[in-house]
Amino acid sequence: MTVVGIAVLCGLFLAAPVLLRSRLQRPGALAVSPSSAEARADEVITAFGEELQRHPFVPAPGTDQEMLADYTRALDAYDEAKQEMATERSDSARRALETVEDGRAALAWLDARIEGRPVPRRSFFDGSARTPTTPAPMPMPEPAARADTKYYSGSGNRRLVVERPPGAALILTVDSPRTGIDFFRVNKKMAARSPAVRSHRPLCGRLPFPAEGSARSRFQIITTGRWRVTVEPPDTAVPFASTVSGRGPEVLSYRGEAAVVTVRHRGRGRFVVARLNEALREEELLVQGKGDHVAEVVLDGPCVLAVHGLGTWTLTPTD
Repeated sequence: MTVVGIAVLCGLFLAAPVLLRSRLQRPGALAVSPSSAEARADEVITAFGEELQRHPFVPAPGTDQEMLADYTRALDAYDEAKQEMATERSDSARRALETVEDGRAALAWLDARIEGRPVPRRSFFDGSARTPTTPAPMPMPEPAARADTKYYSGSGNRRLVVERPPGAALILTVDSPRTGIDFFRVNKKMAARSPAVRSHRPLCGRLPFPAEGSARSRFQIITTGRWRVTVEPPDTAVPFASTVSGRGPEVLSYRGEAAVVTVRHRGRGRFVVARLNEALREEELLVQGKGDHVAEVVLDGPCVLAVHGLGTWTLTPTD
């Protein structure tokens, strides 16, 4: 980011109001008192704005890019939360609070980097639900090096060639910390079954890459910001035997016994849970919905699942 860009970013933030936001009124409309949920959301947004103003981090030329990405995400979350409250959606307060939660998580990541503490990868717990403060889809720290893991990174639009052993199933982690990313495979031979994701918000998601196609697979990445793609083996699927939660696309490895699994999704857009075979190819569509959704599925035992969607989700097995 240029010095001018950083100055503009700081100027926009300092000019942002931190007082309670007034509800937008249509011309001639009667003033309506905000609901308790709206009032609470306004208070939370205001407090978050004040927290941003008090934060000691100051962008400058040469600033660590990961820190800058965290700080920028926090500023964006503040602005997005206010925009959510300006809409006439019935769930605007809830969405605004979720956005603030993302912003506060970004600040927590920034603080960890500043203090030299490890920045945790998205947290999953085998046996308990995820912690109340859900990490935002921000850049992930490099995991321990593995010979069978490859990393690709860059910024802006790019055609990416991923090499792999022929017939090897893989998991792709797509990480775009600053802006949304349109990510899709352009290998015409296997285009119908290629990994694909589109998001207009910062994204960190994992996609199954089935064991099919050539050793050199071509992808197209379209984004205005920085991005990273990690290519990992199937054994990096997130293991779980009880409750597991997350946000965005993910590949899961169920390790429990036969059970009924309650699936909950919160967020916009399409949501799908599919069973995968050993080649990470979709074998059975288990759940399909749109927006906020609750469903139950039966798992006969250990299996690999793919979650597709950009909202938050929880899978809870029961006897």
